[in-house]
Amino acid sequence: MARVRDDARYASRQEEILAEAARVFRERGYKQTTMDDIAEELGQTKASIYYYFDSKEELLFQICERAVDAALAHFEDIDRDGAPAAERFTKMMEEHFTSLSRNADVVTVFLQELWRTDHPRAKEIRSKQRRFQGAFEDLIVAGQRDGSFRSDLDARLVVFAFLGMSHAARTWMPRGEWSSDEVGSTIGQIFAHGIFTEAPGSRAQGADGAAAANP
Repeated sequence: MARVRDDARYASRQEEILAEAARVFRERGYKQTTMDDIAEELGQTKASIYYYFDSKEELLFQICERAVDAALAHFEDIDRDGAPAAERFTKMMEEHFTSLSRNADVVTVFLQELWRTDHPRAKEIRSKQRRFQGAFEDLIVAGQRDGSFRSDLDARLVVFAFLGMSHAARTWMPRGEWSSDEVGSTIGQIFAHGIFTEAPGSRAQGADGAAAANP
């Protein structure tokens, strides 16, 4: 009698392997890591991993694709609620930083490893990443049109600045001093609103004005 696969358990096991593979890829580098290394960290045989994934390359692609799919899904959920552009933008930033904090291994592997191969699968995943960037850019443009955002800023450059800031933050976010929610909320607010309580120089200008009026 044929053995019936437990789909829930199968999916759970896949996630466990992907999480461990992402950690090992991040720590040792994709090229330096072998399937034996991953199996050893999991306390399993290499053959047991091949039951779930055809190759080390397949592990890499699934890690990266799931990261991009999750980012797109978060964006689509937020964008779908029809809130004002500024509200969606702030929420998206916070969600993005929170996700990065919770999935630092996966994000690091995506940023460091996916761009080193011209495999067709890698190109498809990078195309999804560009879709995410494009959707973010469209949101900036929407905010510029409704007056929420400064219209003198290049929307694409704003997106690159945000992504650069968020991706660089992965190097310190895993240190555990702050929760994922604290990181997401704080950095999202800083990017959106800055840290000044008023425009830089406005207080000094006010003082100068007072001095001029009362010599």
